[in-house]
Amino acid sequence: MVVHLLNLVTLFALYCTTGVAQYQGNWGQGYPAAVTYGQNVQVPGESNYQGTTNGRAPRAYIAMEAFPMDRNMHHQKLSWREPFSFPVYCISEAPANQLVFSCLDCNSTEINQAIMEATEDRSGAAGFPAVRLNSLRIDNNWHNKRLGCTVFYEGSQGTENVTVMSLLDVQYLTQPIVLNDKFSPGVGNSSFYSTFPATLHCKALGNPPPTQYVWYVKGQRSSDGPMTSIPNTLRREGIQCEASSSVMPAKMSKVVTVDELRVPQLTGHNFRDVKASSVFEPNSNRLNLDHRDHRLSLLCQARGYPLPRIFWFHRLANSNEALNASCEEAGRSTVHQPPGKDEVVSSCSLLFDSYFKSGFYWCRACAARSANDWVCNANFSPNDGIQVDVTGPPVVYDEPLLQQIPNTNEVRIRMSFCSDPPPDVPNGMYWIIDGQRLNAGERMDNFVTDQLSQNISYPACYSSVLTINPLNDADRRKNVEFYVKNQVGQTTKAVNLAALIGVSFADDKRTKQQKAAPKQQKKKYPINIIPEVVRGVPQKERSPVAVASPPTDFYKPPEVNYTWQHGGGGRMSKEVAV
Repeated sequence: MVVHLLNLVTLFALYCTTGVAQYQGNWGQGYPAAVTYGQNVQVPGESNYQGTTNGRAPRAYIAMEAFPMDRNMHHQKLSWREPFSFPVYCISEAPANQLVFSCLDCNSTEINQAIMEATEDRSGAAGFPAVRLNSLRIDNNWHNKRLGCTVFYEGSQGTENVTVMSLLDVQYLTQPIVLNDKFSPGVGNSSFYSTFPATLHCKALGNPPPTQYVWYVKGQRSSDGPMTSIPNTLRREGIQCEASSSVMPAKMSKVVTVDELRVPQLTGHNFRDVKASSVFEPNSNRLNLDHRDHRLSLLCQARGYPLPRIFWFHRLANSNEALNASCEEAGRSTVHQPPGKDEVVSSCSLLFDSYFKSGFYWCRACAARSANDWVCNANFSPNDGIQVDVTGPPVVYDEPLLQQIPNTNEVRIRMSFCSDPPPDVPNGMYWIIDGQRLNAGERMDNFVTDQLSQNISYPACYSSVLTINPLNDADRRKNVEFYVKNQVGQTTKAVNLAALIGVSFADDKRTKQQKAAPKQQKKKYPINIIPEVVRGVPQKERSPVAVASPPTDFYKPPEVNYTWQHGGGGRMSKEVAV
């Protein structure tokens, strides 16, 4: 008996000193109804332990050995080390009939599936409810997660459950990665482009954190520390870093290279030649919508190393915001010349079919220094772009918008249109109510119109508001039209008041909250919101976003020959077919 007791004391001391688990409290601090029965991944087979209920929820421990409850302890923290965990047990007592291990906050079916497959029922051998979680592969994603054991039993309310948990303290070390001076990984996690000397950082995560870093060039140890400087003599050489901690063996990064960066330069474009084409009115930026061909093909040429990508941008008339140009097609042609002389040509085909396409268009050539860091051409002049002002007859792009003023019988109908040249008010724009003309700023019974207002983003676009106050049922049956005319053409838009406003206020079943809010119909083509698709235009220091990535095949030009103009002015000595 003394020997047996001594063995137990020795075993207890051994667990307390190995650091495998930490014991806190008398028994597992379970919380009832933690999960619904059958919700978690089920353990194969049910416990074959048979016991009798004593009228209370069973206790449960997450323990290191399958000892009975009175000779065991619950571990609120488990210390594991990748790549494999230590086996642990979940033990309980009557009236428990099923024990389930799970990760309470992993939010991963794969992890719980792995836990289920590694769980083994040991109730028969132990003589009380017990399951064993065998060793399984783990990584840093398990750190600070909660391993739970849910015990199901038959209680006064039917099948009930109680759950105990242990915090997982996983010792791990991730594979280090190499970052540049802006702490960005390489292109494809392998290539950096920089001026020399280049600065590289070695980054790794671990528990405990890594304390030692070693750099290797072509497999030979070159320096120690988390940062190193790469001279021009090591250009394009294979570079790796190694990280280790006090408890984890060293891990090596992937091989990276550093090559010389040559900042992209814009070497040519066809903006001047396009502007001189017959699409535009003579000596102006004006492009008429009535022209039989509204398509422009813009070209830009650039050089640099690595080979740059060309991005196209569009700026509205009264805005400094750069949008991605809505290029319909993009081609790219690369002329291979001696090293460092490679050039790239990109096209942007633009269809000018609406007033919303007006604005300034230009290109920029950018090269990736790393995965998240772009450098773009700095040689840019006002001539390195083209201004397009769309003109033509009036166009109504939107359906009329209705706004009801809360708690009143007043409604407002807004009609938006674009026209360049602008209409000659009052004769060029007015409303027609049952055949009677209502000019801007005038009143006819309970109908009144506001003065014409101009859109901020699109100077060629306007809106006119017709106010009906008070609105009565007879107004819904009136014929209303909007008429607008300029020097090029005219258009008329009919307004169905009955369909737009509704049958009558008495039949309106909207809630008070709905009545309090102005009612606006969804616009087909919003005039006061940028109509083009804005594809994530980056901040200045972030990566540009291409509207369309140019294909790798050669650009096939049409028959017309344009003379290239140097970026920033001047002429080139060669002609390129575009």
